[in-house]
Amino acid sequence: MELETVKLRQILLNFILFSLLCGVSFSQGTKKDGISSKFAASDATINCTSLILGTAAFSVTPEYPNEAKSAKIGGSVKVTVQIDKSGKVSKVLNADGHKLLVKSATEAARRVRFTPTLCDTKPVPIVGVVTYNFSPFVFSDSYFTAQRIEDFPDVKSDSKYYEPIFSLVENYRLAFGLLDRKFHVNSPLTKGEFAHSLRMTLDLVSDRAVLSKKDPVKIGLYKSFNPEEIKSVSEIQDFRNDQPYSKSLEILLSKYDITLTNRGKIFRARIPVTQNEIIDFWTQIFGSDSVPINFKKLQGNDRVFTRGEFALFLHESLYVLTYKVLP
Repeated sequence: MELETVKLRQILLNFILFSLLCGVSFSQGTKKDGISSKFAASDATINCTSLILGTAAFSVTPEYPNEAKSAKIGGSVKVTVQIDKSGKVSKVLNADGHKLLVKSATEAARRVRFTPTLCDTKPVPIVGVVTYNFSPFVFSDSYFTAQRIEDFPDVKSDSKYYEPIFSLVENYRLAFGLLDRKFHVNSPLTKGEFAHSLRMTLDLVSDRAVLSKKDPVKIGLYKSFNPEEIKSVSEIQDFRNDQPYSKSLEILLSKYDITLTNRGKIFRARIPVTQNEIIDFWTQIFGSDSVPINFKKLQGNDRVFTRGEFALFLHESLYVLTYKVLP
């Protein structure tokens, strides 16, 4: 039965396949394999006593093009496809989205397979839209602490960040990944992740100072930084104790008298931090000599710091910080 015989002008298949967060898929729902799907008829006249829309039986994750990822380009790509009676995509009719993302989305859409759509128990072809959402920002509700560099499958030996991440993992135990157990060197470093790294760094150098029989405060290893004079994390307007960084915020305040909130006592954990912000925080807490010589404050346009860049920053800063606590 052809499309015209069921008088179906258009059925839009609103299939939310994956939210690609820097190459990592997160489900919009709780369907099998991290896929959520939703079918909806739109502007359609259907002469079927019973219409059963097919469901996704097979799909692939589109590749996040390196050029788009490096340029922090994201967004939705809507691929209009023709689906035959068997549920196979027979033709791509149109693709709407950023030019750097269209090819990858189109290739993935061609490979989607659906169960047949049934009109009065008979399979019919339909036209639908497969939507892919690309985002260069990765957020996580959990951190993964690596014990060895091999625990991060996305950190390759030819990467310029391999050596600093290797050192942070195996020498200092300071490197952590996200929920998918990957490091994500090109993802922006969020404020929550920065707070967690800062707390672990303070714990490390403070413990080493004690082992060397030095008082961390007396030797000027770090200074308190609490301009809003916050006494309890309960004063932080958007504090949530169920987040992976929450314990670090509590320790930063109670043990080191350090807060990273703005003037409204708001933390904004998922906002990416910039190079200048990190340098300002690091200078206030550890002193200007702890800022690596390769990293300087930017004049004019600031820029978001990636997780890989911060790994390099922290790796180089530790040369100074650990030297201060040597016996």
